[in-house]
Amino acid sequence: MAVKSASRTLDLLELLSGRRHGMSLADISHTLRIPKSSAFQILRTLEAREYVARDSATNRFSLDVRVFALGQAYAEGMDVVREGQRIVGELSRMLDETCHLAILDGVDGVYVAKEESSQPMRMVSAVGRRLPAHATGVGKMLLAMLDERTLTDRLKGLRLVRLTPQTIITIPRLREELRVTRDRWFAFDRGESTEGLHCVAAPVLDRSGDCVAAISASVPMVRLPVERIPQVLARVCRAARRLSRALGYRGRYRGALVAGRARLNALARSVGVSSPSRLSASRR
Repeated sequence: MAVKSASRTLDLLELLSGRRHGMSLADISHTLRIPKSSAFQILRTLEAREYVARDSATNRFSLDVRVFALGQAYAEGMDVVREGQRIVGELSRMLDETCHLAILDGVDGVYVAKEESSQPMRMVSAVGRRLPAHATGVGKMLLAMLDERTLTDRLKGLRLVRLTPQTIITIPRLREELRVTRDRWFAFDRGESTEGLHCVAAPVLDRSGDCVAAISASVPMVRLPVERIPQVLARVCRAARRLSRALGYRGRYRGALVAGRARLNALARSVGVSSPSRLSASRR
């Protein structure tokens, strides 16, 4: 009985978390499919402990200050790298590919968490390694989420170093790539930092909606046929959304998670990584 009551209490709190203007007792009872008497007892206890507040004018219930305090305590105690390492590890095991969490430092992307693939052919990296942001998926994702003024300041006078024949080395082309990346909320690296290695990246946002990191999966070209791209992309975006939620972001997470299958397939074809011959023939 105690377990059932605890479950109902959590259901009620989760329900109210999505109702900005609160709910009536009748609405809560109907939505949760529990008797009014049971809902009232739970609400009375939560109100006494300041987890729920009742508007005396409308008799509607909403979350109260103690819930906010708990959320703040969790957010302040959670280390983005520690939580990011856990999520990156799970993503890597699902895909069996090397995955990273990276932050932006000036015009460099810096790996702050990583999990390597178990496969013989894989990307080998290290926490603390930095690469020019313009040449990596995570770096382009982080640059793309900057506001225009900050981006302009960081690109001013910057010489784009070529790491492979595919690296973007002109500012106009980089800006166009960042514009597309910003619009779709995920980034591709088409062998731009390491030949034969491709990267898919998605943004991590904090409670203010600011991009504070990016999560990526790095996949050798031979293991990334066009048919696999939507799966990898969706899983990377889900991982980035999970970490964003853990950091307090409650807004809509866009990117691949709101794109239909037809759109994902079109995007997969557009990156041109289905085979070595296709790669060499495609425009990078």
